[in-house]
Amino acid sequence: MKTYGGLWGVAVATVLVWAVGCGDDASKASPTNKGGTGGSVGTGGEKMAADGGSADDTGGKTDTTGGTASGGASVGGSTASGGEGGGSVDGAGGEPSLTFQSMPAGIELSLDAASQAAGFTLTSASISQDSTTDLFYTEWYGELHNGTKQTQCLIAVTGDFQNAAGQTVIKLDTYAKGAAYKLTSSKVTAPCMAAGENVPLWTNNIPNMALPLSSIKKLVVKVTPLTSPAAVLHPSTPTLPPVIKAYSATHKSWQISGSATATADIYNASLEFWGKSGAFYVDSAKVFHLDNLLNGQVWAFDTAPLGLKTVTLTSMVTYFSFIDGLKGAAPRVALDEKASAFIALRDEAFALHDAALKRRAQYRQSLGQ
Repeated sequence: MKTYGGLWGVAVATVLVWAVGCGDDASKASPTNKGGTGGSVGTGGEKMAADGGSADDTGGKTDTTGGTASGGASVGGSTASGGEGGGSVDGAGGEPSLTFQSMPAGIELSLDAASQAAGFTLTSASISQDSTTDLFYTEWYGELHNGTKQTQCLIAVTGDFQNAAGQTVIKLDTYAKGAAYKLTSSKVTAPCMAAGENVPLWTNNIPNMALPLSSIKKLVVKVTPLTSPAAVLHPSTPTLPPVIKAYSATHKSWQISGSATATADIYNASLEFWGKSGAFYVDSAKVFHLDNLLNGQVWAFDTAPLGLKTVTLTSMVTYFSFIDGLKGAAPRVALDEKASAFIALRDEAFALHDAALKRRAQYRQSLGQ
């Protein structure tokens, strides 16, 4: 994975591009009742905010409408250490230590020195592998905590799962999710997280053999953020009232439906749902509105027949992503160096996520789902 700490200082030639830009993806947290973090129970479902907005005015409370909390007997109250020096993980500025939980239980979390000093940590991580007649499918879910004092965007995360001898069992790269923010002059949104916020991590791989996951004793994590104190929650984020969740025994998934209302003219919009069972993220689902979504227009969505593949859905967060303005209406514009560098990084982040989605689809197709 590349290093982006000095991204804004990189000399990038000014380029002329169409303002249409990159694909779609996700984000969390913010003001009024625009999309963002997961919310309190609402009529017919739960109060949700969306990617690029914030929890609505009832707050970002965890809901329990999907079932009872379940961490399972295998959930570990695992230890956490900073870098190679050990000790508890404390956030920057004297934040209290957070308990790290792992599945399988007993995995030690180790942060590289820079990540620990900045105030990042994981509150949970799960690693699993399933096999079909055609392939082995390995999946990593995590939850990242921003203990820094600043907004962080397009956060690259590397997870090195090691055995007791320090040998790598599997190493995975991903980018954190987060709310839709306005970061530069670009019309595309950026997934960011505010100080003190938690967001999901997810990726996967299809190795050519079964992995000894039971031998994993340590998770070494490196977090590389794009620190963006000037970033703001995107003012064009749609509003999202309570959504409806319905469990399908046939598909063994929670189908999500509802409607979002545009607060400005946007297009290439997506809305992503991330579900948790107990302390762990377990699945995500996504809906799209790729055409123009005009200011005041209502977008009705439904993930059926599929949705979040879990029996117990303890809580959920939602994230929007979109392009500001109308499709095909934007004039040709010159992007400054910062916007050009941002778009290149955003493209890389979304390409990693899209590749993971394709691997998951390949795995589920192999299962006949």
